[in-house]
Amino acid sequence: MKAVNVLKIVTNGTSKQTTALVDAGAIPVLVKMLRLNIYHQDGKEWSVEIERMRDIIRDDAIVALENLAGKDHELRGLIISLGGLDQLLKLMKDPRYLSCSTVEKCEYTLSNLCKSENTPLEKTQVEAMLPAINALASDFYPDVSAFTACILSMTLPAIG
Repeated sequence: MKAVNVLKIVTNGTSKQTTALVDAGAIPVLVKMLRLNIYHQDGKEWSVEIERMRDIIRDDAIVALENLAGKDHELRGLIISLGGLDQLLKLMKDPRYLSCSTVEKCEYTLSNLCKSENTPLEKTQVEAMLPAINALASDFYPDVSAFTACILSMTLPAIG
């Protein structure tokens, strides 16, 4: 759990630190953490405490990817090509099962993945985002819904 927190902190560091982290292969590991689920071998979920730790690890991975996506268009493209956008969208499929804090982190990450004039999202990527954006827009968190409208406005040019 602390290792992911360190990764999150380093992603907010200098360009040299971020480059070292990316060169060491952190992005695929962070993407895998988005689909982190911990189960017993018999398929039953673990205790509430272990679920809480899982959520913290996943949230730190989300923020780390958000930080990296906000650094530059090359990192954003790398995150998308390694499945980061797809995993984030799967996680956001039904935000009612996520905490408000996690939903907000997902939104900020999605926003950073949408921001790039150098490498705009493809139409198919934006179309894949629409169910998650719809779920967020109909969410019961007013701040989340307002921010979702901003994300939607960034994706409209790709739809054409």
